[in-house]
Amino acid sequence: MEAPLASSSRRDLLLVVSGVGVSVLGTWLTTLTLLLSLSEHGPFAVALVLAAELVPVAFGAPVVGLLVDRLPNRKLLIGAQLVQAAAVAALIPALGNVPLSVLIAFCYGFGTAVTKPAANALLPKITGVGNETRGYAAWGTASTIGMLLGSALGGVLITEAGPTVALLVDVATLFFQAVLLMFVRAERDPRLSPQRRERGAAAAGLRHLRADAVLVAVTSGGAVVLLAAVLVNVVQVFYATDVLLAGGVVLGVLTACWGAGKLLANRIAARLTGERALLRMLGAGGGLLGSALVVAGALPHVVVACLMWAVIGAANGFQSLSVQALTALRSPDELRGRVFAAVSAVMTTANLLGTVAGAGVVAALGPRWTLVGGGVLALVAAVLTHRVATRRTARVD
Repeated sequence: MEAPLASSSRRDLLLVVSGVGVSVLGTWLTTLTLLLSLSEHGPFAVALVLAAELVPVAFGAPVVGLLVDRLPNRKLLIGAQLVQAAAVAALIPALGNVPLSVLIAFCYGFGTAVTKPAANALLPKITGVGNETRGYAAWGTASTIGMLLGSALGGVLITEAGPTVALLVDVATLFFQAVLLMFVRAERDPRLSPQRRERGAAAAGLRHLRADAVLVAVTSGGAVVLLAAVLVNVVQVFYATDVLLAGGVVLGVLTACWGAGKLLANRIAARLTGERALLRMLGAGGGLLGSALVVAGALPHVVVACLMWAVIGAANGFQSLSVQALTALRSPDELRGRVFAAVSAVMTTANLLGTVAGAGVVAALGPRWTLVGGGVLALVAAVLTHRVATRRTARVD
């Protein structure tokens, strides 16, 4: 039974997720602007810039986690938003310049590296005990809506108003989120924790992750399923054009179906509490994602593809929320920032590997067999993760 949110918690959560939705919309405007401005330099330049943002997230976990477990998280989030706003502003005169764009994307990635663990650690302070999943679901819903609106409006805005205006809009959205955070009352201030001196090592979060058999299973299995999901991002354009023999309209519909599925998953998952329920959701998410990939590859039809993309979106939502909520439940507050940073590093590395390997896999196997192979991989990972995690969990709901 889920506990009701206090009025102050509802207010703070509304402020946070409103800022997230608007900020993600702006982020997609910047992403589309970068893709268009660098497309003439070839796919390597595009991949290099996109990867540059992920590198700080993947490899900066010890330092970032220590910051999150040393400084007030809400204030840290505000600072990260302002750093990202400065990076986007610096991108305006550098558009089309590959080396400068890579450098600026790398700087922007430091903001991303901070916001993920800081937000994940702060949300339980906002929602209170027993409502962590609801907070993560609200965050995921706002992010998905922002992504859908940003991808839908981005092309029109860039074409009609120009890339500079699109980037300025993103700067404004980042400032907007920072301002909303200033009005949030809840705070996670590690300086007030009596245990902060006892567990001060930068690698303490990684050690905690490795020592918890359930978190090891959840994180490693979730990373493998995420790797399979990332293949969808790489393969979907070739699947739509070469297999379904369709164009950009169908590709847009597939993206919308994915978003709709994820929104539905957030709605369902927000009601779940307790470790066993979250582990069941994790297993269901991996199983659904793997099955949908196999069906989409085996039965190439537009209607089937749209249904399967909705299932993939829902499954991705279940997986993400499960990993977030389980990490929060199984991490002591004084280590939560470092544990979330370590988990984020693992997931981002899987994202990087999937993105880098995706093009080669599609070239070798073709779109259909890539989907089938990714689906089988996700199914095996989901089954093993669920079995290991449920056997080793020591918590009884």
